[in-house]
Amino acid sequence: AAGTDEAQLKAAEEAAAKAGSDAQTKLMRFALALRDGSPRLEMHRATWESAASKGCSFSSDDGAVAVVGGKCVTEAGALREAVMKCSEREDEHLSVHDQDRVYPSNASPAPMAIFLYATVGTEAFQSFHKELTKLSDEGLARYVLRHSWSGWRKEGGCSSGEELSLQGYGVELAVKNMEYKAVDDTKVDASGNAIADGDLDASQEVGGFDFKKLVERMPELKDELGSFRDTLTAEISKSDEVKVWALKDLGIQASQHIMQAREPLKLMRDLSHNLPSLVSTISRLKVNASMQQEIEANHQFMHPGHNLVLLNGRNVDPEDTTPFGLLSTLKFEVSAIER
Repeated sequence: AAGTDEAQLKAAEEAAAKAGSDAQTKLMRFALALRDGSPRLEMHRATWESAASKGCSFSSDDGAVAVVGGKCVTEAGALREAVMKCSEREDEHLSVHDQDRVYPSNASPAPMAIFLYATVGTEAFQSFHKELTKLSDEGLARYVLRHSWSGWRKEGGCSSGEELSLQGYGVELAVKNMEYKAVDDTKVDASGNAIADGDLDASQEVGGFDFKKLVERMPELKDELGSFRDTLTAEISKSDEVKVWALKDLGIQASQHIMQAREPLKLMRDLSHNLPSLVSTISRLKVNASMQQEIEANHQFMHPGHNLVLLNGRNVDPEDTTPFGLLSTLKFEVSAIER
């Protein structure tokens, strides 16, 4: 568990890849990005505060504590003796919540619950985990893991950089102004004639001409070179103009461009942000007949302007679906596929 957050994340991903499938590993990354476990960790912190109020404490930052029948055990070797002494004290058992991680056991009736507060990966966790799984397999205890980390163990609360990041916090919404305005910034002299912009550094090369070098070689022609640059820039802009009739298949061409990309989602994002600057390139694509036929077939059961999201054939409403709901759906689908 030692090392930076990045190192711990990498170690967790490697362990997950060995223990589960590729789909499960990707789901874990998605869950971490959503901070799906933050509410559970906050619940663990609250229950630990209750235990700490009764005198429980960690021996070190990487230590572990097991709560047995309302009493705290800080050594793994003392667990069995503590269980034997507390086996008859049913009234002091702590409640197990639906969000708790419980080690599977077939013991009936359910034995007393032992709550382990530890950081997964530490030596203390491994020692306690080994002993608690034995007790659970023997039907002597119900092993409940509640994750903890050093930040909220310290007296006085979390220090800077160790606070728990909650869902939805730290998210920035950047709204781009999509209103395009035509502004004539041509300079006019006293006689009403347009004059060239003398600053050539902003466009050093236009149409193969390096105007910065040309001005350095012929400074006496700076104004003429500026006029030539402006004229050349205008001609190049005109050559990239798209005629109205070239836009009739733009939607199909854009869809085809996305479907053929190596990273379609990234390209779709780029197109949505910078479509005006990419229209000229997209409009030159030859429309694939099969792509056009598929789109026409989709129009048979979809109304124009409507969106349809399918996940393994299941209809997902993009307006009502949250990232957390999508994660639950993905978990269900992966579980069904891998059964």
